[in-house]
Amino acid sequence: MNTILIKLLLCTTAWLTCLTAPAVPPDNPGGKDDPVSQLVQLLDQLRTSTDQPLLEMHFSSLKTMILDTTHAVSWSSEDTLRAAEVLEFMQNGGSHWETYANGPRPLMVSFKSPSDGKNTYYWLFLPGNFNPDVDDYPFYLELHGSGGGKNDNPRNMLFNPLRPQIKGVTAQGYRQEGFFIYPWGRGDQWYRGQAETDIEECLQHFDNLFKTDPQRQFLYGFSMGGSGVFDLAQKTSERWTGIGIYSGAFRDGVTLDAAIKLDQLPVWITWGETERLAENNRKLKDILLQNGNEVRWAEVEGVGHSYLGEYQEDLMDWFVRVSAGEKGFVSIFDGESFDGWVGDDPYWSVKNGAIHGEITPETIIDRNRFLIYQGDIPADFELKLEYRISEKGNSGINYRSEVVEGINYYALAGYQFDLDGAKNLTGSNYEERNRSTLASIGEVTELPTVEGSRSLEPRVKNYWTARVVTDTLGTRTQLTAHIRDGQWNEVHLIVRGYHMQHFVNGVLMSEVRDQDTINRRKDGLLGVQVHIGPPMTIEYKNIRIKDLTK
Repeated sequence: MNTILIKLLLCTTAWLTCLTAPAVPPDNPGGKDDPVSQLVQLLDQLRTSTDQPLLEMHFSSLKTMILDTTHAVSWSSEDTLRAAEVLEFMQNGGSHWETYANGPRPLMVSFKSPSDGKNTYYWLFLPGNFNPDVDDYPFYLELHGSGGGKNDNPRNMLFNPLRPQIKGVTAQGYRQEGFFIYPWGRGDQWYRGQAETDIEECLQHFDNLFKTDPQRQFLYGFSMGGSGVFDLAQKTSERWTGIGIYSGAFRDGVTLDAAIKLDQLPVWITWGETERLAENNRKLKDILLQNGNEVRWAEVEGVGHSYLGEYQEDLMDWFVRVSAGEKGFVSIFDGESFDGWVGDDPYWSVKNGAIHGEITPETIIDRNRFLIYQGDIPADFELKLEYRISEKGNSGINYRSEVVEGINYYALAGYQFDLDGAKNLTGSNYEERNRSTLASIGEVTELPTVEGSRSLEPRVKNYWTARVVTDTLGTRTQLTAHIRDGQWNEVHLIVRGYHMQHFVNGVLMSEVRDQDTINRRKDGLLGVQVHIGPPMTIEYKNIRIKDLTK
């Protein structure tokens, strides 16, 4: 953090404010005892009494925002009421550094636009456990939506997040995984012309204050902000690690020529099934896939134009995964059809971009059924996907498997990444129709050769008793605490030689080294399962694979 530069910015801001702004908002008649005047006076006191440069900048910027006349936005009675709430906040926690360091309250930043001299604003959220000496935090930039014209008033940026009851802060503000800024950008001007320049100047202003990790730079936005992301990313694709577009409001439509300018940038895109903007978002998804971009997408069933918290969290999780390295992964499920897959009806369908496996009271099965991928799977590979399973569900991801012959349904025999809703099995290594459990949750095992084991004599009560536990990864309770009940979870499977690692949400659940030369498999098919038992559902999406043999 450049403290000298901050001091210079503060001095410049204060000097220009004195030249351009009156002592109180021009249309406010309350006089010196009204809450606005009290707030301005308090901010002056706080600014001169703090030795924390970022707090000093915050208090100075708040005053600039209150007294701003450069945008000719008249003061309203509602502004006065909200200023009273901000005064209450500033008289309490709003004056303390810990309030902003511990989140999710933003610091306010204001500066004079180099291009037209008017005041520019953005929210600044600090990383959790912020250390000014660290220079490789991730960076997030979010572009807001139109808000029906309400965002024309820059004071909304001050009043909403700094009231006693916080309002309007999106997921990253709470997660504090890195620096996060949220610019005003001239309100409702669609990030075109001067509004786009505002965003570019906010980026430059932030970059002058802080250094961040160049490998973890993320841009995203909702509605008008989604289209702004698409436009801005075409000009600055080299900066971003990944971008997110939520219900993009594309005024000019979307074209392949525009998508090409994204230069293979990973893109997350989501929209509501019933919203009027759906068609252009579907088209953009198709164009991006045609262009060869890595695309994570979802059409949310039964939802209109709404910025759902669940999908904000999904986007943030995706950003983390992208920054962890997705290079070389190829999608093997298109999210729309079973092209390249075969399975039994009526157990499998495609819904909302996911494979949907379901057993109903009318379709109870007495043997496990599989949906099998027909493409080539390399002998050594990494597999990533997401799954969601019902409370009583039982499923698994088979790999290095072979089709069971002589039966009238689809079945596989081979290694399995076990999954269940009760979390008794999730992440364990189970060998379907052969040695059974090779490693339970929390086990690192080695499998020796056992002479005559084709008879499966070492298998007792669903366990391969010949396995040798060489290490432990934690208790079942500790490990399964990372699994989200009834929500989407990330599977990561690494198969290299005869070494197999099963991860859920980034946590290693089991590990096997198979030295059993009689029973082990070096390659084979991939498939997913619905299991015998009570009615259940299992969903899989975003299935992608990486060849480790190259």
